[in-house]
Amino acid sequence: METYLNHQAEFLKQKGAYWTAKEINQQPNCWLEIFEKISSEQKQIQQWLAPTLEKDGIRIIFTGAGTSAYIGDMLAPYLTQENGHLFESISTTDLVAAPQQYLPPTTPVLLVSFGRSGNSPESVAAINMINQCVNDVYHLVITCNQDGELAQYAIDTTNAYSVVLPEQTHDVSFAMTSSASTMVMAALSIFDHNRAKLNQLLKASDFAFKHLNSKLTSTISNDNQRIIFIGSGCLLGLAQEASLKYLELTAGKIDSYFQSSLGLRHGPKFAIDDQTQVIIFCENNAYTRQYDLDLYQELKHDGVAQNIVFFDHNDLDGQHLEGTWLALVYLVYAQFLAMEKSIKLGSSPDTPCETGQVNRVVQGVNIHPYHRVK
Repeated sequence: METYLNHQAEFLKQKGAYWTAKEINQQPNCWLEIFEKISSEQKQIQQWLAPTLEKDGIRIIFTGAGTSAYIGDMLAPYLTQENGHLFESISTTDLVAAPQQYLPPTTPVLLVSFGRSGNSPESVAAINMINQCVNDVYHLVITCNQDGELAQYAIDTTNAYSVVLPEQTHDVSFAMTSSASTMVMAALSIFDHNRAKLNQLLKASDFAFKHLNSKLTSTISNDNQRIIFIGSGCLLGLAQEASLKYLELTAGKIDSYFQSSLGLRHGPKFAIDDQTQVIIFCENNAYTRQYDLDLYQELKHDGVAQNIVFFDHNDLDGQHLEGTWLALVYLVYAQFLAMEKSIKLGSSPDTPCETGQVNRVVQGVNIHPYHRVK
């Protein structure tokens, strides 16, 4: 019997959740596959990458739109810590709207573009914009679609390199699940290539899949009107993605927010009432963890939130993961929560927007000509 995330396939098809569940479920296999692929190409990738990284003052910018932008937010702080280079995350929507504010012409740039389809108008425009604005630029494309415009651009360009993910990561469902996490894994495999961390991740994710229901059942069953996801450091990017996933899959029926452990007190705490759920993703770094624990104890003492779910090392089966590697395990929980809540509300996770108001690949964007000021 075909089963995904503790549901039989027939049930999932009836609820319009088959592809979402299957694509969440397949993630560990996709992570392993892309890690092995990049391992086999590591010499070739590094031969292309090394001269670029040696350039004086090189900026490494992660970019994408929506979830593809939050991938960069999950990666940049951790890789800055681990890699020895300064990584930035700037969305394509920002680069395209105000290139003059982000792209000084004389500073060299490695632009790492993430895209599920590789056809989003801002993704293509961001490449054209940076080529126009920056004198010395290089492109690393990470995409799920070998036929997309991003992948095709890299094939035809000497200063570009593309990594195409396994075909099954080009999600059939509306929301980015396996596409997002596998693009994260691709970047980790290039910039923090570590098989020991991968093995720990796979063990922790196996534990997560086995305990999804027990961890989140009460959260799914509650009739909340609002949810807030909390994370610090690169887990703030995870919180932002978790918030978006919840908003998308529930078709906007429940207000969804994100914030950092220290940032919540600076106004956003007003949003918490007795119909609000709070999800705290705790970092395993001993220093950062203190702030997550402080907030958890404070919210418990306040006694206002409908319920508070705290993710920490107890949800990892003893595996010590930090940073972006940790974010991937927590992301599984967040995706599952969004899918289950969508089913409970009577939405269709695979196609949450039946009116077409919000599209799988963004439409209706006018890219206006930009003239660089010399």
